[in-house]
Amino acid sequence: MNLMRYANMLLILGALATCAFGQDGKTITVEQAWKLGWPAMQGPFGNFLAPPTGVELVDDLASARLLWESEEKDFGRAKHTTGSFKRKGNVAALLGPGAAATPGGWAAPIIAEGKLFATTFRPAGKIYDIKTLFKTVEKGHLEAEDILIALDAKTGKTVWKAVEPGGFVWGVGKRGGFQVAPVYHEGAIYSMGTTGRLFAYSADDGKKLWETKPESRMIEQRDKHLAKSHVLQASARYGWQQSLVFAGGRLIVPRKSALLGLDPADGKKKWELTKVISSWTTPSVWKHGDKEYLLCATGGKPGQAKLHLIDPKAGKILWTVGGLHATQFNLAPSAGYVLVNVGSSIIKEKANGSAPKNQDGKAPFALPGAYRITPKGAKHIWTFPDKPHFLAPTWSDSVARPRILIRGGLVYYASEGPGKETDRRLIVAREETGEILADQPRSNDFWFQLIEDKLLHCIDWSHGKRASFDLYPTDPKKFKMLSGPWAPKQPLTTAYQVFMEPPIIAGRIFLRTETGTVVCYDLTKK
Repeated sequence: MNLMRYANMLLILGALATCAFGQDGKTITVEQAWKLGWPAMQGPFGNFLAPPTGVELVDDLASARLLWESEEKDFGRAKHTTGSFKRKGNVAALLGPGAAATPGGWAAPIIAEGKLFATTFRPAGKIYDIKTLFKTVEKGHLEAEDILIALDAKTGKTVWKAVEPGGFVWGVGKRGGFQVAPVYHEGAIYSMGTTGRLFAYSADDGKKLWETKPESRMIEQRDKHLAKSHVLQASARYGWQQSLVFAGGRLIVPRKSALLGLDPADGKKKWELTKVISSWTTPSVWKHGDKEYLLCATGGKPGQAKLHLIDPKAGKILWTVGGLHATQFNLAPSAGYVLVNVGSSIIKEKANGSAPKNQDGKAPFALPGAYRITPKGAKHIWTFPDKPHFLAPTWSDSVARPRILIRGGLVYYASEGPGKETDRRLIVAREETGEILADQPRSNDFWFQLIEDKLLHCIDWSHGKRASFDLYPTDPKKFKMLSGPWAPKQPLTTAYQVFMEPPIIAGRIFLRTETGTVVCYDLTKK
């Protein structure tokens, strides 16, 4: 390890010690926030919290300032509309030689060592005669290059780019995108490519440290598709919506409902656990004292889902809570609590095939309940009222999109019950008791983030060009919309059933766009 990297690591450890890992929303300095960065999809603390720094934010989102847009456009468009390949000429327009806006991975960016990193892919290689859904033929790429891009997070300038041949353009549409965010740890960036290869690079200069072999089933699927040369649909069921995690000295790789613990020095597997997590979610990192744990909840039929605490170094399940309903949303634990789906008595009428159903074939809504957690066990403390506007869906097209964050002793929750006009709510409750402190209607989508003393809510975080934002105070006594809707001038690209989480540092938010760039907006007051 060189001296500069060692110094950076000491600064990061110092920042972590100062803010006690921020699990309860303790304020840190702007300098400390930048040293912490956003080193994983779930943020610097493994629970999606952006640490408060005390900077003052705008009250009117119209005052948000664009700081930079990257010259780099190889991040790709991520999610396409459902009909992207269902229009004549679109196959060539998206995959053909010289295509202006190509597909790419749906992965969220991360930030470490002052750099923004994102995993994606770029159509490349041989030009195929591709059979379209109209039984016509258009020319385009089906193979791809797996890419990891590093930008200067303060300026947007490209620092380095790692390009690996041998990837593949998997099918696009609403749900099947390749959405594996990279993770940073102690000077190294770990990234996954479109055939399951894992890569480790030096964060400083992009030097490749190691790579693993591709997954055999992915190669089989790729070769099968290339032999047919037709418009692709996602078919390998690979677990593309789960991101990489680092905890307890292990690189954690989700594989649908399984987790693999790898040695970060060489990528060799140390352990594997099966049936421990929902295939739509990424394991959360929970810290108690000086030790890191993985907190994971599963899908499954009502009453058969589970919550696990896992030792990430040994790959050992330390305790399990059974009898739960499918928790498809990402867990966001505080220092002492986590909310999971304990199940509602209210049934979804005409639930689709993806809905977890009981023995009568009926699909209950999700109802979050709070558990007090320690390394030795978990105890159920309270549950939201089993009423329509405290519920959440567990089926397509929602799955992992419901959001719950805990900060400063308060639970913030975006619910959605049976009535779209009445049961879409932003709710604030006490962490220890569940007492409802605020309950306000909200627009459309689930995603929100707590930024300093504000709550930023996206009205539509699933349909790219429609992405716009409302702003609220986080104080439950003043919980009324301050401004919105506001849309960045660059149309954003988004994911669907799983959020593409934007990094946030000291009032700056980093977003991917439809043109394959990244933009940085400053939400602080001048």
